[in-house]
Amino acid sequence: MSTSTRSTGNGRPVTSEILDRMPPADLEAERAVIGAVLIDPGQFDLVARLKPGDFHDERNAILYHQVADLHRSGAVDDTLLLGRLRESGDLERIGGMAYLIEIQQAVGLTSHAPSYAARVKEAALRRALIARMLDGLRAAYSGEATVEAVLSAHRAELDRIENGLERGERFPTVTAAELAIKQIDTPYLVDGILAAGQPCILAGPKKAGKTSVAIDLGVALSIGGHFLGRFPVPTATRTAIMSGESGLATIQDTIRRVADAAGQFPIDLDNLLICEELPTIGNADDMHALERFLIDNELLVLMIDPSYLAMPGDDTGNLHIVGARLRSLNDVCHRTGCTLILLHHTTKTLRGSEQFDPPELEHIAWAGYQEWARQWIIIGRRERYEPGTGLHRLWMTVGGSAGHSGRWGVDIDEGHFSGPGSRIWDVDVRPSGEIIRDKIDRKSERRREEHEAAKDAIVKALSTFPDGDGAFPAKLRAMTGIANERLQRLLYALQEDHIVEPCEALRSPTHRVPQAGAWRLTEEYLQDD
Repeated sequence: MSTSTRSTGNGRPVTSEILDRMPPADLEAERAVIGAVLIDPGQFDLVARLKPGDFHDERNAILYHQVADLHRSGAVDDTLLLGRLRESGDLERIGGMAYLIEIQQAVGLTSHAPSYAARVKEAALRRALIARMLDGLRAAYSGEATVEAVLSAHRAELDRIENGLERGERFPTVTAAELAIKQIDTPYLVDGILAAGQPCILAGPKKAGKTSVAIDLGVALSIGGHFLGRFPVPTATRTAIMSGESGLATIQDTIRRVADAAGQFPIDLDNLLICEELPTIGNADDMHALERFLIDNELLVLMIDPSYLAMPGDDTGNLHIVGARLRSLNDVCHRTGCTLILLHHTTKTLRGSEQFDPPELEHIAWAGYQEWARQWIIIGRRERYEPGTGLHRLWMTVGGSAGHSGRWGVDIDEGHFSGPGSRIWDVDVRPSGEIIRDKIDRKSERRREEHEAAKDAIVKALSTFPDGDGAFPAKLRAMTGIANERLQRLLYALQEDHIVEPCEALRSPTHRVPQAGAWRLTEEYLQDD
């Protein structure tokens, strides 16, 4: 095929192949974004920056215009839309009911509406840029305006395109009155634990079971089960875990154990995806590839484990740089309607008994992470782990901007390892108040046992004195090792129980006169004994 050429004076020809090409358009995304809004009107707020002129297909521009008008009136309804289309004659112009049905069938996941909208906007910007360039080319050829005038108009138009085709669109607003009548719900992926669409951090100290807990969460989300066997998942959700640390063998074993505890076969978990590759957070190419990954796999939840391997190693202590990188990752998930969960570590500053205190948001390590997270699941040990037992006694602290919060004790028994396939996944979750009461009760019981043991030691020491002879406190301290004040309290308690009584005794064999202040076993106790 021959193509005519025109010289531009710099050796590079402008060919008709370039000038006569069809302008770029993403018709698939146009249909998908409108279909998503028709199926789920709540998605409109997420794509509202689009204008009818952004759509290349006139049918799609007509439909979007009508949907936007209905949305501004506060009521988006299939019946109302159909009535408006018939009344205006637009139903015939778009191809009738057949096209309405076709456009709704073009949708993958309605939650991907923001990503579809971004693709529509990108194509519209490209068309506007091409049109501006062609106008500049015509003006330069015509010679009717000075070069300065052409360049000035060119710059102004390019600025308008860069600002999103229309000035002011960079910062869309809503009035308080409009906000008051909007129905804005916060759906939960896990009741009271994980809100949809808000970035989450699952954090904990090293080797405390973060990945295993994340896999339990992933299995529960993928089947619509119960997180940790306790917290309901209302709807099965397609989920991916990107893990750069554990290895497939460990992940396979954990999934097997978690699925078995949930009464599931791992082979049936086709709603849960595992990937050993991690994106580089903030890297433009990786962010673009990640967005395609989320869309192509129709993912609604993404976990990245661990975040430190996905974060570039420079400037990790700079709040602003880390925040910007995390925002770029969150923007990708927001555009695709995917809930992001980053697995991260807590600080190492807790020492002594404090290391077993319930974890808090401020224990999350590194600059920027605490500020970035809109919700959090933080685990920490309640007791020191005893190697070989497979028993982890943990705290789990949960909170979020949506208002949910709570704290539980989580006991995870993985069993004793005796070979491949030998370990288990047995989880018991209890409210923190119950854990604290049990701890107080155990402490009280331990003190009671120590109290009784000390009393027995005193009785045993006094029983070594024949014929009811008594012993002075100094002697009893030496025999039992009990401190003076505690010894006195114990002697009074034994006196109330009619086991000991005060008496006189010789302080030493050399003394002739008995002195008060000694103690002996009572006649009543000796007879009963």
